Amino acid sequence: MDVLNFMKSAFSTAASCPDPRGTSYLLLDESCVLVAPATRDLEKMLTFTEKVMEKEEGRRGQKMVKRQVAMFTKHALPENPKLTALQCPQGFWLKIKQHLEAQGQTVCIKDVRLTFPLPDFSQIRGLRFSQEPLLKEALSKNCAGLIGAPTRFGKTSLLINTLRCYPGLKTVVTLPGVDLIEQLYEDLAAALPERDVKLLHGGSRNKTQGPDITVVSMDSLDKCDHHGTRLVCIDEPHALVTDGRMPDFTKFERARKIGFGATLEGRFDGRDPLIEGLIGPVLAERTYREAVAEGAIAPIVVFMLPLPVKGFYCFDRTAAYKKIMWENEIFARWVHWIARYLLPMDWQIMGFIQNEKQANYLQARMGDLPVELAMAKLMTSKAARKEMTDRLRAADIRFCLASNIYAQGVTFSKLRAVLNLAGGGASTGTIQKPGRVAEMIPGKRCGVVFDFLFEPPADHVDEDMQGACWQPIRESRARKAYYEAKGFEVFVPRTQGQLVEMFKARCV
Repeated sequence: MDVLNFMKSAFSTAASCPDPRGTSYLLLDESCVLVAPATRDLEKMLTFTEKVMEKEEGRRGQKMVKRQVAMFTKHALPENPKLTALQCPQGFWLKIKQHLEAQGQTVCIKDVRLTFPLPDFSQIRGLRFSQEPLLKEALSKNCAGLIGAPTRFGKTSLLINTLRCYPGLKTVVTLPGVDLIEQLYEDLAAALPERDVKLLHGGSRNKTQGPDITVVSMDSLDKCDHHGTRLVCIDEPHALVTDGRMPDFTKFERARKIGFGATLEGRFDGRDPLIEGLIGPVLAERTYREAVAEGAIAPIVVFMLPLPVKGFYCFDRTAAYKKIMWENEIFARWVHWIARYLLPMDWQIMGFIQNEKQANYLQARMGDLPVELAMAKLMTSKAARKEMTDRLRAADIRFCLASNIYAQGVTFSKLRAVLNLAGGGASTGTIQKPGRVAEMIPGKRCGVVFDFLFEPPADHVDEDMQGACWQPIRESRARKAYYEAKGFEVFVPRTQGQLVEMFKARCV
């Protein structure tokens, strides 16, 4: 992109306008957008607060540090430094345009993107419910962006039909995690026998991108043909915005980007704005409520079990969670009682744990209840991971304690209940887990989630709860607020008896 010539053209045109202060100029291609003139409010809009955990020197534990991150570069004309423009990722073009128009500006857009083929909607097939109108709405907008839909709505079907709509384009499909990549590769190869589908990741035989569709690990994007690729489809787009992955993704300067995600926001580090910046605005979306109303997914019922917490001294958040949740006797009894006595024995259950030490602690307290553990660090071979996944899909395992290895991208059709045993705030890792039980199957009234609402003593006020020991309380409140905002049915039973009544009335 010729920044200097664009700025000269924009400012020379503005000088001849009756009211140059009322006009802004945008230059758009598939890699970035330039806007002139630069303004302080645009700079503020294109800045976000990032959260990082840093070790405190001389102390145990970590502390959260916030810092301002600018998502733009500022340019000035050499002959007149007061005339400036902003350059930022292309996905922000619509946000910038709407912001300027809301301020009464006239926005002139110069589109220098390469010609991109119109979608061939005649190739669409096999979609259900409102998937087809959703996909057509998104692709008809002829720009990069995001398609949002809740877990189990049929993201893979949307992706497959997007590829059908653009035959003949050199295409990359990217997502995180070797197991997810190989499963998606198999799905695409089976659904698109007329296309040449290749697989590319650190352990694959292929070391370069193929001429048609290549399924690529987000950590192997450096091996792609960045200049020749014309379409990039992103599965799990929230996982893309890391320092290790973004540089190689931004090299696709000639490609149209389409992201497919159930969680387009909620990253703990605050990097959500970068999802829109790198890929584009939301082109079309189905909410959880809309998907439930049309029968595409099962409703989700959440039981937030209240557990009292007293103040205590601890080094950091990890120490607090270890004391009141991860290695807590009362908490372990709740888990055992739910899995052994509350839930029907023909229900498959998955409890999401924080680490192996917590898993071992819980396993030792489950008595005669069989429990198996699924963690990437324990399933080091492809064969071991496949065996565990196959056994879970066949429901040979009733109760599994799992790390985040199964928090996204997998389907266990017989899974009826999940337990959040790790805590966490309303961040991506936490909010993905309820979607594991959203699949609609015959005889299923709803998906069931068990979570825990930590509560302080009655004489405490929020202003007093600033120490690390209170962080699990704040985060459990954030989860409850998220569940309610999403549209889940949330119940807070005060006794075991109330929980039994609520569960029988709503879930079986």
